[in-house]
Amino acid sequence: MRSRILAILLLVSNLTWAQVPDTENFSLQDVINEIGTGNSLRDAFQNANQNNFNSTYNSTTYAPDSSLLRFRDYKENIESGKYQIAAIWNGKLYASSDFGDTWIAKENSRQWRDVAISRDGKYRTAVVQGGHIYTSEDFGSTADDFANVWTQRESVRDWFRVVMSSDGEKQAAVVKNGYIYVSSNKGVTWEQKATSQNWYGISMSNDGKYISAVEYSGKIHVSSDFGDTWTAKLSNKRWYGISMSNDGKYQAAVHKEPGGGYIYISNNYGENWTKKNLLKNWTNIEVGGTGQYMTALVRPGQIYISSDFGNNWTAKQSNRQWVNNAISENGKYQTAVVYYGGKIYTSKNFGNNWTERAFGAYWANVAINR
Repeated sequence: MRSRILAILLLVSNLTWAQVPDTENFSLQDVINEIGTGNSLRDAFQNANQNNFNSTYNSTTYAPDSSLLRFRDYKENIESGKYQIAAIWNGKLYASSDFGDTWIAKENSRQWRDVAISRDGKYRTAVVQGGHIYTSEDFGSTADDFANVWTQRESVRDWFRVVMSSDGEKQAAVVKNGYIYVSSNKGVTWEQKATSQNWYGISMSNDGKYISAVEYSGKIHVSSDFGDTWTAKLSNKRWYGISMSNDGKYQAAVHKEPGGGYIYISNNYGENWTKKNLLKNWTNIEVGGTGQYMTALVRPGQIYISSDFGNNWTAKQSNRQWVNNAISENGKYQTAVVYYGGKIYTSKNFGNNWTERAFGAYWANVAINR
């Protein structure tokens, strides 16, 4: 790691380096963590005078020289949690660019069911139950400047949940009493996958390789090949939600039977699952980027948080009709929404304290950039 950091520092300083460092698993965030936010890989690309680098940075292809392609996951230094999108059932979409403090209305009133947003906040996808998929790519630094233009995609179906990779390139959506659909071009076109089931939830790793989905009155289904093939796990239950860490290794799912349900945790990419002995009417669960922080909702009931990979849980907030939630990469920023005329609630300290936001509505879902 130190040699790679030194190589980047030399490039930014316009000094020479004999060869391109091994950066296959190296990202801009690694550089930022070491040298602060005053420099970027873009500066290094543009200022480098060696033959191994193209002098003109190209944001689409990282320039034609093959060695440049080894710099993975270029991102601006946008903090996870800054950009958020929330959906109202039979209402509008709402956008925030200040960690959920304020919200601005977007798009037309529809039966919005779920939303997803990329790590940099540029790409958004929303699904309508009994309608279409909608995608948005317009972007600016404030909520006024992004998510204003939405494009209709796909056929009318009972779309229920949608997720995307960190760059927005890979996406997946589920249809109630239908199929799983995946996209590899930022939601422009979609391909049918898996078998017809009463799908109720779906989650995806940052690179899109690992996808897990749950059935209502069915099983957990996991995929490790971008959604091409699926394997069923556990016995039939009324699964309500599923989520995973950035790399897909840590996963969590909740179910709710007439007498309540449990949280199930996996630490091996959904291969094996362990039940946590906490009987509640769970309605959703979200896992932070590393898997350490998790937050689950009870409806009606409280918010439960874990800071030890789901081993122990602590109740927070008042009893409400919590329906869905989202969590930032590091777990610090969290947002939860309440159905039946409830409001948006945000936390900026890992779910320990919550602040009421927005206004009363039939909030259906919320997504945070990560």
